[in-house]
Amino acid sequence: MHYDKHDPTAYSNAMGRYRTRNQLRFIGQHLHGESLRILDIGGGNGRLAVPLADRGHQLTVVDESELAVRLLSEENHPRIRCVHSDITTYRTDNPFDMALAVDCVKYMTRATSAELFAHFHTLLAPKGMFILVEINTGSWRYRVTKMLKRACTYNIDSYRGYVTALGRAGFEIAGARGSRWMPFTFNSNSPFVGVFSRIEDALKLDRWVRQSPWVLIAARKGGNSGVRLAY
Repeated sequence: MHYDKHDPTAYSNAMGRYRTRNQLRFIGQHLHGESLRILDIGGGNGRLAVPLADRGHQLTVVDESELAVRLLSEENHPRIRCVHSDITTYRTDNPFDMALAVDCVKYMTRATSAELFAHFHTLLAPKGMFILVEINTGSWRYRVTKMLKRACTYNIDSYRGYVTALGRAGFEIAGARGSRWMPFTFNSNSPFVGVFSRIEDALKLDRWVRQSPWVLIAARKGGNSGVRLAY
């Protein structure tokens, strides 16, 4: 279960802790206010939702995995609401202050990024913030994997492609950072993960967004989008 925060082959390892720490730090930089309403798209069993709820925010986790939703529901967190649904059919009458799409857009292959972002746009309150964390196909690492014929068929794009799609969907870019420069697999438990993390920080590699293997993008809801889901 790639979403399971307790699974050592998923997030319960050195790389998982590194990713979670970086993502929460980036999200926190764009959280302005207390007890905000946050939509966690594809949030699994609460890897990000639980720490954000512990900080006093109100989380709604929407995931199409029934098991993930059940596991999170069993924690009975008073500030987390769990919804078993496909996000592309999810609607709300009470828009959110922030929406998170962390490592999940890649699996939504039935729509373009611009169409997905436009749908997320409708779920946010005016000036609401959207956080995207995804693979960057413009990075050196992706080009190497492509040459080795390991490139995936996920719904992914370059940093510039994400920015363009977000603009088409009615968002304005508020900030961006890079991540995961270290030479380890996504579920590595190497003791050197911490060493490379400190090297990344010292060299400020997070600022080299266009060449970063992964990108973290914050975008603020602007005007209405002319893009709609095609199905």
